[in-house]
Parts: sequence; structure tokens; C-alpha cells
Amino acid sequence: MKIPQDLVQAAAAALDGLPAKISRLAPKANDILISIGEEGFELIVALLVMIMVERAYGPQGLGIYAYLSACLYAVRYLTNFGVSRLVEIDTARLTDTIQRNRRISEGYQAILLSALAGALILLVSSGFDTSHTRIHERLGAYLIIALALPTANLNSFKLAVMQGLGQHARVARLRMVRHGLILAAMFFLTRAGVDPSYLLMAFMAADIVTAVKIRRYLKLPKFRIAFRQPRRVWETLNLGQAHLFTDNALDLLLNIDLFVLGLFVSAWDLGVYTEAAVLVRLFLIVSLGIKPILRRQYAILAANQQINNLMIAFRRRSAFLFSLQAVLTLVTLLYFPKALDFLFDLRGETTQSFEIFLIFVPGLIFYAPFSAQEPVYEALGQADQLKQLTLGTAGINLLLSLYLVPAAGVFGAAAATMITMLAHFILFGRQLTPGSSLHKSTFATAGLALYLVYTLLDTVAWGPAVDFWLGPTLMILGFYGCGVFGVELTPTLHKMDTK
Repeated sequence: MKIPQDLVQAAAAALDGLPAKISRLAPKANDILISIGEEGFELIVALLVMIMVERAYGPQGLGIYAYLSACLYAVRYLTNFGVSRLVEIDTARLTDTIQRNRRISEGYQAILLSALAGALILLVSSGFDTSHTRIHERLGAYLIIALALPTANLNSFKLAVMQGLGQHARVARLRMVRHGLILAAMFFLTRAGVDPSYLLMAFMAADIVTAVKIRRYLKLPKFRIAFRQPRRVWETLNLGQAHLFTDNALDLLLNIDLFVLGLFVSAWDLGVYTEAAVLVRLFLIVSLGIKPILRRQYAILAANQQINNLMIAFRRRSAFLFSLQAVLTLVTLLYFPKALDFLFDLRGETTQSFEIFLIFVPGLIFYAPFSAQEPVYEALGQADQLKQLTLGTAGINLLLSLYLVPAAGVFGAAAATMITMLAHFILFGRQLTPGSSLHKSTFATAGLALYLVYTLLDTVAWGPAVDFWLGPTLMILGFYGCGVFGVELTPTLHKMDTK
């Protein structure tokens, strides 16, 4: 049989340059896998730390540790004031080395001074903080948070600069080193019987060692530069505040829950809820891991005025991430309780934790794929709209938590966050550039298809040998029928392309 010459030429053309294409794709794939692996490692460390704390101190000790960890997160987030995100985006966007270095220097000055100011405020208010919770933490815990704050924020800033430079794999490795140090320090502290209020010393020690390691790859000016021309700090903070509340919305929601729960429930209940919160983060490994990579890619496309290509990528990735999240949801609902029972031996609290987690699931299905796509707002210069979205959903969560937690405790907090996640899905993309909106009804219908597939497999109970091929097959067929795999190109976008 003679092969047509034109077919041979076409095949040769397709294969021409294939090794070069693979070599270009390999670093990107490596970055994605390492970033997702870093998220997974962080969550594994969080699970192990939680197990160690609860086995050493019981659910009450875990509640104290979880609440103080939320305090550390909140103080770090607010004193950062969006500056790290501003510098990360500008580092990726700016091609002029002088402008880029000036932005990094100004950001460094603002981060250092705001961290020192936050530490001072925390020390002054520590007595008030301890008197308004029901978990009975020690005053010294706030001293530890204040001492840890400057180093922690400077590390986050330096890693953000490296992310902007495209060093995703190196950043992921440094963060993994930090997580490993936290795990090791927590092991020794819990074995030594240190009071739960002082366990945050593990974070302080890990950040100090991580700071030393970061200096091998990125050196910033000396501390004294922070006190030169202090008016530049206000200018940088003013630019950074546009990015405040534009990222880590999930962590913001979960920490709001912990704060409200600390006012109304015991440390024991707070510890049980913390277990469910870690499971929520475990559910979002891919979405959280891929976000820094999408941020850089979208920023570069926008800087090169490739808006249509950006929109096509945005739509295709939304469909892919939703489909991937659906598969993870199906596997989680069918088999994760057994894995959870294997990980935990917590005298009955494991079952309650998973029941709390199940309340989160309807919101997570829709929240996960679109929270990963939030960098599209920043790439399009619409960070203010993302800020409004985050603040709006956080406000909804706070009001619902204040209403539901006194009545239903930890289950009320989970219900408040689940409703807030659905609100995020409904509001996401409404104010984006024309031509970028998604058909939410398509994804809502696909969510119903997922529920039907889960109900079928759970009812017939054929086992993993059948579920692991039949489940994805049925979902692919259902999603194709719902139109999920056709959302990337709409008539509006076609019109934009033809102009």
C-alpha cells in the first residue's frame, strides 16, 4: 500500500520541530507539577500537624492552636496590604530593569514598615484580644505572633518577587522547605509538652531558616533603606491596596469562620471545625497550586495586548478546571471517608468533621474552578472589581456566620461558607470586560449531572474497579451534553476575533 506523498509531507511538517516544542513545554509542566505538589505537601503537613496537636492536647488544644493560626494569618494578610501581589504582577509585567528594581525596592520598604507597625499594634492590643474569646489562649501567644510577623511578611514578599520572575519551581521548593521545618519544629514542641498557645514558635523558627535560604537566590537592600523617604511608603501602600482582598479568598472565608466560632463555641468544637477546614483545602490542591502560574501567563498576554487569546485561555481553563473538580468531588464523596478514618483516630470526631465537610461540597464544586481564575481580573486591569467581589463575599460570609453560628454552631459556620461560595460563583465575571462572561447555567446543569452520576454509583455500589472508569465516562458524556466543553468560544468572542 502506497502512502500518499501529501500525507507524508503533512506528517513531516507536524513532526518538524517537535523536540523543541517538547523542550519548551517541559519546564511549564515541571512548574505546574511542582506548584501543585507544593500545595499538596503543605496540606499533608497541615494534616500531620493537626493530628500531632490533637493527639498531644485533645480537641481543645487543637482549637486554641487553630484560632491563633487564624490570627497569624489575618495579621500577615492585613499588614501585607496587597503590596506583595502588586510587586509580583509588576515584576512579571515590567520589561525595563530599572523600573522593575524601583518597584521591588519600594515594595520592600512598605512591607517592612507595615509589618513593624502591625507588630506594635498587636502587642498593645493583646490584653484586649485574650479577654474576648472563649478558647482561653495565653497572652504570650500574641507576643510570638508579633515577633514572627516581620520575617514572615518579608519572606512572602521575596517569594512573590521570584514568582513574578517566573521562578515557580524554586519558589515551590522553598515553600516546601518551610512546611517541612514547621512539621519538624511542631513535632519537638508537642513532644516537649509546650502549651498550645506557644506552638506558633514553630512558624517563627521555620520563617527564620527560610529567610536564610532565600538570600541565596534573592538579595534585597539593607534594612536602613526602609527609613529613607518615608512618604514613598504611603504611595506604595496606596497602589497595593487595590490588590488587597483580591487573592486567597478561601483562606479569608475560613479564617472569618474561625474568628466568629472563637466568640461563640468552645475550643473543642473549634478543633473539630478545623479538621473540616483542612479537608476543604485538600479538596482544592489543583486550583490553589495553578493560580500563581495562571497569574503570570495572563499578565504576559495582557501586557502583549493579546486580549482575545487571554479570553480563550480563560474559558478553556474554566471548563477544564470545572471538569477536574467534578472528578475529584466524585472520588471524594465515594471513597474519602475511608481515607479519613485511616488518617485520624480521634475518638469519634472524624465522623463529625466529614459531616461538616459535606456541607461545604455543593459550594466547593463551583467555587474551586473560578477561584483559580481570579488572576484574569488583575490581568485585565480590573483588580478593583475583584476586590469588590472578595469583600462582598466576605461580607456575606460574616453576616451569615453571625446569624447561623449562635443557632447551629460549627454546622452553621459551614453552611454560611457554602452559601458564600455559591454567591462567589454567581457573581464571578459579571463585571469583567465585555466578551469574557461565562454561561453559568451551563455549569449549573453540569453540577446536576454530577449529582446524578454520584447517586447512581453510590446506589449500585459496584466498587472501585467499575467506578474509576464508569464515573469519568458518564461525567464526560453528561458534560458534553450540557455544553461545558464548548464554553471557550461564544458568538460574542467570535465577533471580537473577526474585527
